[in-house]
Amino acid sequence: MKVVIFCGGLGMRLREYADNVPKPMVPIGYRPVLWHVMKYYAHYGHKDFILCLGYRADAVKQYFLQLRRMCLQRLFALQRRQRPPVVQQ
Repeated sequence: MKVVIFCGGLGMRLREYADNVPKPMVPIGYRPVLWHVMKYYAHYGHKDFILCLGYRADAVKQYFLQLRRMCLQRLFALQRRQRPPVVQQ
């Protein structure tokens, strides 16, 4: 089962914590809040995530790409849309 997480928005109520980072990247301990949410779902067996990114989407993508390079062996698919398969005859 896939989990859809909405990660857009300016984070106006988090202004004092999120001046330079988007709302899902506000740190809790040493990790962003989005990482904690995904870990919670993964604990219950949900491993496929669809992140609906908005404001400062590049920061979220960069974080997970760097995390993948450092310590994860899982595949994070960062794509805009899925193209239909081409059938050759």
